Amino acid sequence: MFNLIYRDGAPENAGHYESVKTDGATEYKLGQAICLENGVAKPCGGATNASKVYGIVSEPAGAEDDVVVVLKVEGDMIFKCPVTGTAIASVHKGMKLAIGTEDYGSVISAAATLDDGKIGAVVAEVLDAAKAGDLIEVRFEN
Repeated sequence: MFNLIYRDGAPENAGHYESVKTDGATEYKLGQAICLENGVAKPCGGATNASKVYGIVSEPAGAEDDVVVVLKVEGDMIFKCPVTGTAIASVHKGMKLAIGTEDYGSVISAAATLDDGKIGAVVAEVLDAAKAGDLIEVRFEN
């Protein structure tokens, strides 16, 4: 899960929330990264047709809802998230990582890089990334 920890020194709740239309069929989870494709929310992860991370789910859509509430991602936001993949020990500050497809795109995959049209994040700080599930801090370069 992506968890906003600060925004350019501001409190973690400083941000712009908005409702985004969904396809009505996809399940969204708290802390999941979403992209927009044709104005509709889509989980980020792996290669997508979207060009950037648009928001982080702050209030998942219910079964009868056609919208999800997201925190709109800005370049000055730092998010804490778990890391996964086969090259976790090599994660370092400044490294570009792709968003994983596990758990609806809510973790960073250390095994992948930002090639082949993948959407990802830049490591802002390595906390204890030595094994799967350890936390890192990332910034999305939109």
